[in-house]
Amino acid sequence: MASEKRVQADIRVTLGQLPHVLVQRRNVGTFYTANGRPIRIGHPGEPDLQGVIGEQKCPNCDHPIHPKPFGIEVKGAAGRLRIKQKMYRDHVAKRLGIIYIMAKSVETVLEELGLK
Repeated sequence: MASEKRVQADIRVTLGQLPHVLVQRRNVGTFYTANGRPIRIGHPGEPDLQGVIGEQKCPNCDHPIHPKPFGIEVKGAAGRLRIKQKMYRDHVAKRLGIIYIMAKSVETVLEELGLK
């Protein structure tokens, strides 16, 4: 089984090749400047990868609709969502209509985004 880092890289490469998908890595946490000053970036529980998928069609009339945002939390083989990640999924992503995917493979991402 591939490592979390490898799976994340494979997902970024695969999605990055699709012209209607924008994906980016999201670093979240506390980082320190050269002089030691802490800087907090993002919100606890945010997914590793975030982006939008275009070329979406209305299921009722087949007309184009706005790009749909998504978040992908990448995990290794034995990985599970932490409490803050579950809270983000349940209280942010669902409320805002963001596609939230917990992925251990590229195939899962492609299926969840309807690309397979």
